[in-house]
Amino acid sequence: MYNYDRFSTKFFDFSKFTGPKRGQSVSDFLLTTIDGREVKLSDYKGRKIILETGSTTCPMYVKNINPMNELAKKFPEVKFVVLYVREAHPGGKIKGHRNYDEKLKCATDLIIAENEHREILIDNLEGMLHSELGLLPDMLYVLDEEGRVVFRSSWNEPKLVQDFLHQKLDPKELEVDIREPSKPNPLQIIRTTARGGFISFWDLILSLPKLILMHREVQKKLKNEKHLN
Repeated sequence: MYNYDRFSTKFFDFSKFTGPKRGQSVSDFLLTTIDGREVKLSDYKGRKIILETGSTTCPMYVKNINPMNELAKKFPEVKFVVLYVREAHPGGKIKGHRNYDEKLKCATDLIIAENEHREILIDNLEGMLHSELGLLPDMLYVLDEEGRVVFRSSWNEPKLVQDFLHQKLDPKELEVDIREPSKPNPLQIIRTTARGGFISFWDLILSLPKLILMHREVQKKLKNEKHLN
């Protein structure tokens, strides 16, 4: 099930990052803007695209909004977009999307709730583009002017985006796909899950031991790979 109603770690594997790799292109699926326009990523050909996935109930995405908005201001020649995907932590108030109108409302409300300035592109109800990109909740993809992937990360880190745009990113970082994310602060977690409702917060608390274990396993894997290199 793509649009789950209760958060569970079974929907994620943080040690894997499928989707188009560096040098590959992203499928040109039809997406929709908040005001109802149908667009494709190819419509922005000729500009770099910085795409982040997210939803209004995702603390990992919400913590990035302000710094990403600032980067979008500093680099107007770059197209910054948010791909609105399934709810990361649905609950009693915001459930898993049952139809497109629900998804549109969540994306629209997000703009007011979090002052999101980037253009929001809404994936279809089945999450076709999200599925192709890797299904993680807060991924980052940077596409060049021809639509090819030049940088990607399993979790978005605005500092990496800034270094990339300033051409200060260590070339070795371009080869890294899977990263451990910086954590949102407790207030961001509470505010974001409160939008979903009590169940949203409760399911996250219940999942914490498993989530911590999953992230530790990724950390161990990354350390081993770094040691081998």
